[in-house]
Amino acid sequence: GVEPFPRRLLEVEQLLEGQVPTDDLIESAAQRASLEIDPLEDQQVDADYRRDLTRAMVRRALVAAID
Repeated sequence: GVEPFPRRLLEVEQLLEGQVPTDDLIESAAQRASLEIDPLEDQQVDADYRRDLTRAMVRRALVAAID
């Protein structure tokens, strides 16, 4: 996981709410998600990796939801 517990990313929700999906909006939401989290960090995986993972997973989820 990225954080100890699942939670809503309210800033990302607010960014997306009522908007027409575009590539730029998806990228902005993914970037915002990566900044909004407080990632776990351990010896195997650092916080930057978890931020990159979050960005990629949010992007994929939004693209899948649109398709």
